[in-house]
Amino acid sequence: MATKTLVSEEEFLATDFEGPEPDYVDGEVVERGMPNLDHSNAQENLLFLLRPFRSRARLFAWPELRIRTRPGHYRTGDIVVYLGNEPEGPVPHQAPFAVIEILSPDDKFAIVMAKLSEYRDMGVAHVWIVDPGTGSLSVHDNGSLIRAEAFELPEFGLRLTAGQILSRASD
Repeated sequence: MATKTLVSEEEFLATDFEGPEPDYVDGEVVERGMPNLDHSNAQENLLFLLRPFRSRARLFAWPELRIRTRPGHYRTGDIVVYLGNEPEGPVPHQAPFAVIEILSPDDKFAIVMAKLSEYRDMGVAHVWIVDPGTGSLSVHDNGSLIRAEAFELPEFGLRLTAGQILSRASD
């Protein structure tokens, strides 16, 4: 039977990790999927597409932002979006307006779903999934993934299609 090494929150928050920033769940350091070129490309495109909405709609988007989703739980979102004001502190406790997770080939479905549910439970209004492997977009709602043609925030005039998010400079 394998044993897990538990780490204190203070130790986790003070540690510099190699590779993708891990999550922290009840004392356990949880590795995240290793991003590949498709993942990084989608992340770069999303940041570029969201940038104009910073001044227009006060949507602030950051890559790889560690947030505390609840006591003893820290998650790192691929893209974390706050509305109105930038979050407070180096590790925000406030619920973001949106979180966008970009799947990596080695992501485990159950772990991803638990993370998405945790975002919803903390009050994140929009939880979106980009799957570069299938070229699809999904919205997490009521514990389910619902395929979407685009990510939309009509009140801000925002509509992001899979083609925009997954396009390559060579396309």
